[in-house]
Amino acid sequence: MTAISCLMNFVPYARILAHRADGMRPRSILEIAAGTGVVTQELARTLPTGTAITATDLSQPMIDIARTEPVTSNVFWQQADAMNLPFAADSFDLIVCQFGVMFFPDKQASFREAARVLRPGGTYLFVLWDSWKEMPDAPLAIAANVVGGLLRRDPLSLLNPAYHDEATIRADLGLAKFQGITIERVTQPAEAVSAREAAVVAVHGPPPHSPASR
Repeated sequence: MTAISCLMNFVPYARILAHRADGMRPRSILEIAAGTGVVTQELARTLPTGTAITATDLSQPMIDIARTEPVTSNVFWQQADAMNLPFAADSFDLIVCQFGVMFFPDKQASFREAARVLRPGGTYLFVLWDSWKEMPDAPLAIAANVVGGLLRRDPLSLLNPAYHDEATIRADLGLAKFQGITIERVTQPAEAVSAREAAVVAVHGPPPHSPASR
């Protein structure tokens, strides 16, 4: 997962994710595709200090950046592949993943691994982008439309892999033996210091280690 648009798109939903997680009162959390730790920081700020948080990402450089941010001592960082998690069965009460599942090459394998490491009665709480056609005012959608027109390419080919069909998501989770599946559409405004910054971040991405990249 690249750092593009973290400030604009990641933080608003990270707050919601952390609030939902807090309501479940888990003792241990596994975060998958944690990136540079946007959600991790919200979880650490929101949940009780005794909650054990294991934050993972496939990219070690991402984890190295995340470790430079001040978080509570209950956060443990580890490199891990979502499709081959290095944890024992029944290890976690809750798994969270924000804007990562759509990038996994084998989503069904990732769901099977999530189900394996969850304790009985545990929950997998993950967030996906909806169809960009349903979000015409999103900064990334606007940028893709403009750039797609300049390049004479389908704007959707410039954006994240499509994974938003409810029937497909339910079927994939069902194959991994998940039950009680709930899908909810939530809309939050993007956040940026200025319209110019939003445009620059959407097209080029933020400079390394800039506030927008964390």
